[in-house]
Amino acid sequence: MPFKIFVATAGALQFPRRRFLLTILVARSLRYYTEGTLAVFYGERVVRFLKDNGIIIISVVTGICLIALAIYLMSGKGRAAVRLGKETR
Repeated sequence: MPFKIFVATAGALQFPRRRFLLTILVARSLRYYTEGTLAVFYGERVVRFLKDNGIIIISVVTGICLIALAIYLMSGKGRAAVRLGKETR
């Protein structure tokens, strides 16, 4: 999730600045500490796995995204969004 959304929301809701900064400090520290620890323990295996299976993973993810896009465009919301975009030109 983009971080700017949380910053903008905290500002709009007048969330206390010290509490917000403390929350961000704790949450990001925990996140990056965990990521660093996992990289130390599993880094080489992950790199090897991605080298062996990277193309397959990218192909599957791309296929799923294209199928999801096709379903969205064929649904009522997708068609309405396309029509609305054409009308505003």
